[in-house]
Formats: sequence, structure tokens, C-alpha cells
Amino acid sequence: PNEGRQQFFFSGMKQLLFALCGFLLLAGIPVVKGAWPNEGLNLCTIPSTISVRPNHTCADFGGYGMQTVGDVAMQRGETEAFQIFLRNDEEDMVQLTAKAVVPPQLTVTVYQVGYVYCRHSMRYGGSGGGWRADPLLPMPATGITVPRGVAQALWVSITASPTMAPGKPSGFVTITYQTKNQSSAARVAAFSRDETPAETWQSSYDMYLSSNPQRVTVSQVEESVGEYTTLTTAVPLSVEVWNITVPSLHDSKIGTMWSGEWSPSYFGNYYPNSTWNKTQYFDLLLNQRTPPDALYLSSPRHIEDYVYMAQRGAKWFGLLDVCALPWNSTAESVLSLDLTTLSFDGHPGRRWSRPPGSQDSCPHYNATYAAAVITLLKPIVAALTEHNILQYAYVYGFDENPRQCEPDVRFLFGEIKKAFPTLRTASTLNWSPMPTDLPLDVWIVQYQSYNVKDTEAWVAAGKQQFWYHCIEPHTLNFLNTFIERPLLQSRTLFWLAGRGQGTPSGWLYYAVDLWVPGPGQRRHVLDYLYDDSSAFTNFDPANYIWLVQHPDIFANGDGQYIYPGRTGVLSTVRLENIRDGLEDWELLWQLDAADVSMVDAVVTGPSTWTSDPATLETTRRSIAAKIQLRK
Repeated sequence: PNEGRQQFFFSGMKQLLFALCGFLLLAGIPVVKGAWPNEGLNLCTIPSTISVRPNHTCADFGGYGMQTVGDVAMQRGETEAFQIFLRNDEEDMVQLTAKAVVPPQLTVTVYQVGYVYCRHSMRYGGSGGGWRADPLLPMPATGITVPRGVAQALWVSITASPTMAPGKPSGFVTITYQTKNQSSAARVAAFSRDETPAETWQSSYDMYLSSNPQRVTVSQVEESVGEYTTLTTAVPLSVEVWNITVPSLHDSKIGTMWSGEWSPSYFGNYYPNSTWNKTQYFDLLLNQRTPPDALYLSSPRHIEDYVYMAQRGAKWFGLLDVCALPWNSTAESVLSLDLTTLSFDGHPGRRWSRPPGSQDSCPHYNATYAAAVITLLKPIVAALTEHNILQYAYVYGFDENPRQCEPDVRFLFGEIKKAFPTLRTASTLNWSPMPTDLPLDVWIVQYQSYNVKDTEAWVAAGKQQFWYHCIEPHTLNFLNTFIERPLLQSRTLFWLAGRGQGTPSGWLYYAVDLWVPGPGQRRHVLDYLYDDSSAFTNFDPANYIWLVQHPDIFANGDGQYIYPGRTGVLSTVRLENIRDGLEDWELLWQLDAADVSMVDAVVTGPSTWTSDPATLETTRRSIAAKIQLRK
């Protein structure tokens, strides 16, 4: 009976779609045509793996520039997205809103894709380039403005219920906007082109805004505008739901170590305590399959954080960076130490203070220090045991230490294992082979350093290997997730992991919310650059990760996949593609070993991959078809 009702609903949806389009034509309202350029509105649909720039037109997207249907295919329980590209070279589009009509087992959310200004950094290749797409902004109830001659992407996110029957449901997205005869041309000239002079960028973004006389406000524009004309456009949806269900976070085999800073004191820089919504923050990351973990902790988090994450399906959360305490800590002193003063703002680096006279980079811990660490861990281990979630916990340490520190790793993790035999230990150590008798459960390597033979011995010993990336590898021949990199790379990275079908068994990223402004800049939430809700934002994405040591070096988007928005944290087009890549990894894990070679069409190694979004999507659908044949 349920299937019958769904078929009836889908059939009705198609009829409703045709009726709507017919009504729009009779009413004289434009309906999307499969040709470009259109007079007035320039509209096309493009994949979520393509990044939009303010000066783009549909013609810049090849065959996608002729596409006007939102085409997605997905597993049950999965989220996929496409983008509606909009541009009008004749007049502004104001009060633009979007609304989806879909079956009840599909959830659709439409976001405005915002722009951040990327300056060139000497730290990595391909950086800079001016305005780049990254933050996903909630659509205001009053709509947004798309200035004349400026490209705007709408991010259409579609989630299929885990219980949804396979099939091809219909639906559509309607876009309603008003046009006027006069536009804020000064703004377009100043900000929509790549050749914005670098010297106009001041040390503080606020100084830049206040010194720029071309800023235009809505009230100024509206005073000089005549009559508005309301227009509506319908974008049909082509959705395919496979007879495959993506595992929930709890049922997933993929390990997660996505680190961040989650303390109220950290977010006090952006929100008063009364408006800090930790649950909203946690839920956003949990929904992206990147639970709000923390690696670089000088003391365990409150038990409520761990309980909430476990209830939401997280199976990996860090308790402590065992190298984060002062070198002279004791079991007695650690109980009275104000560990909040040891916060490292999410930054890895070298967190320990070495004993006087140390001649190398190793910490050389002793039994007294080990006792201090164990004393600090005892209360949280007891609490986690009481809640029956200790099996999801781990301790981290020795971040990227050299091989000569192996005795320290062996000693300190060994002492922790004696005290807490079931507590997992994890470390990023980029040397190989790794002794299989080391008291280390999760060996984490930078993905391009993976050694097949050494890893096989490690896994055969009953241990796990995770991969990670950070600002490295930074050269253009390797995949990374900087804002300037093609969005496809943020997704393809996890296809590379999925080729191993269990090796790696998880991924680590050192910081998702490390917002370190440059010299003289203040911390602030992301907001619109103009008060008309057009896509340009006021947040400088340059992350001065090594501000103290190197105040002139930064990376755009490294260490940050989310932004502090006015009413809460905001996702990004990069984080959405990371989630898609993690969901793809779940799909690849279901392939028979004989069919894993299908992945080679997308990626074969750390520096060999396709740059064609169509190849990834075609391969993804072929893999799904292969898996469904077994059902």
C-alpha cells in the first residue's frame, strides 16, 4: 500500500509540474529553456563539484551551460546537491526567493552561495584569485539581490529518507524575483572582476570597507528605482534514489577525527554566551559525517559532549593530547592546574615544553609525567565507562614527531595502556615501517606517504591506519581542499581512500574552525558586505595559522571548513563536497574486490585523478548499478 501511495504521489507530482509550467507560459512568466544565452535571465544547472566565480556565465561550464534540470542520484539516507546558476546582464534581480516542491520523503534546502575574497599566499601554489565561492548562506525570508552582471549560485541540497523506496520521484524548484531598470553598477565594477587591485586590500577588512567610497546600500538604490516586475521560473528536478542505503554514522566503518575548538570561551569572540548554540554547531558537523572531535586537548571535555556525540552516532572522540601538559607535571599538580590556560586555539605545532637542556625535538617523558596524564584521565574514563561509551574514546599525541621519538611514544602510550587497556591510542607519524609491537592502535599518515607493504603488516597485526591532509601536500599535483582548489578535489580525496576497501579505515583533519585573523585584524562573524543580501561577504578567509612565528604567511581556508555566521555556524561548499566524498567512500566499500578497478576512472593515486566532474558522476552511477545487481 505504501508503494502504491508513493507511485500515485509521484504521478501527481509530474502532472502538477506540467500544469505549473503551462500556467507560467499562459501567464507570460518565463520558464527555463534549454538554450543559452537567454534574453534577460541566464540560468543553467551545474554539479556541486564546480565552483562559481562572480564573472562566470553559463557558457563557462561547457555542456552544463545548456542544462536546466536539477539532476541528482543518491543512496537512501544520502544527501546530494546541485547548483542553480543565475545571472542577468540587463537588470538587477531583487527579493529573489527559492522554494522546492518534492515528495515528503525528500528534504530540500536551498542556500545562497557566498563569496569570500582570496589573496595570494606564498605558502602554496594556485592561491589567490579574488572572489571565490565558499560559505553557504541561509536564504533570507525577504530574499536576496543578484546585481546586474554578477553570477549567483543557489545550492540545492536534497536528502533522501533512509526508508524511502527506490525510484525516480519528481519535483521542481521555483525561483521568484523582481527586476528593476537601474543597478548598482559601481559595486559590480568594484567587486565582480578578478582584476581587483591587490593594493586596495588593507590590513583590516573593516578599514577596507570604510575606505571604499563605492559601497552602495539598498536604501540608496531603491530611492532611484521605478516600478518592479515580478518573475517566476521553474527548474524541474530529476531525482533517482537507488536501492542502496548509506550506513548511518553509527553503522559506518569509516573512522573520524575531525578536530576543532568547541569551548564557550573560544566562541565568546563571536557570540555572547546567551546566543552560543553548541547543539546547532554539533548537529551541523554530525550531519556532514564529520563529528565535532578535538585532538589538541589539554584536559578532557565535559562528559555531556561525549554523551551527545555518541547518541548521534559518533564512534571516535579524543580525550586528551597526552603531550599537552607542562613537562614537569605531577599527579598532584595536575589536579590543581588551571588547564584552560593551556589552550592552543586548535593549533597543533609543538605543544609541550621540553626539559631544560634538551638537544632534540623529542619530549623525553618520565614516570612522573606519565602518572600526571593517567591521573588527569581517570575521572573521564570512569564517566565514559558508566555511560558505556569508553569504546569510542581515544587519546592522541606525538603529532608528526620524527622517528627518533619512538622511545617516547613507546613509553608514554605504554604506560597509558597499562592503566586503561581498552583506551585507544592514536598518532600522526610519517615514518615507515611502523613497529607492530608499538602500543599504538591507530597509525595516521599523510595520505601521499602511504606505503602498501608496511601498512599490510600493520593491519595484519590487528591495528588501524587512518590518512590525513592539512596544508600539506600543498603542491598543485596533489589533492587538497584550499578554497582556490577545484571543488572536485574535496570529493575525490575520499575516492582515493575508498580504493583501499578498508585501508585506510578513517580520516583525520587537524582543524575545522581555526579562525586566526591577520595582524591588526579583529575576530568577527561573517556577514554580507552590502546590506542588500548580495553574495559578497566581509570575512577574510586568510588563516594566519603560524601568526606568532610567521605573521606574513597564511592559507585561504586551511584549518577552516565552517564560518561563524550571524545566527550560528555556516557550512561551506567544500564541507558539503567532503561529506559527499565520505558518502561515496561508503558506496565504494560495498564494491566486490573484482570491481574496485572501476574507481580508476576517477583516481588512481595521490597525484593522478580526473578533473572532469562528469567522469566522477558517471562512474559513481555505474558503481551503484553494479552494486544493485547483487541485490
